[in-house]
Amino acid sequence: MLTGTFTIVARCKTSGQLGVATSTAIPAGGAICPFVSRHGAISTQSFNNFYFGIDGQTLLAEGVAAPSV
Repeated sequence: MLTGTFTIVARCKTSGQLGVATSTAIPAGGAICPFVSRHGAISTQSFNNFYFGIDGQTLLAEGVAAPSV
């Protein structure tokens, strides 16, 4: 059986609300992948480096554009 991790991050243009969903074979992957703040939402993958989310949130707070983060 092949397994994989799939993640989606979205923002509603009307309300500005953010959403993150993760599907993975790793138990409780949804507890370790998403990083959401008032600046934006980032999701790493299941075997993640937490600094990707932490540093990414810092960059968003500093005004760096999402595609660059």
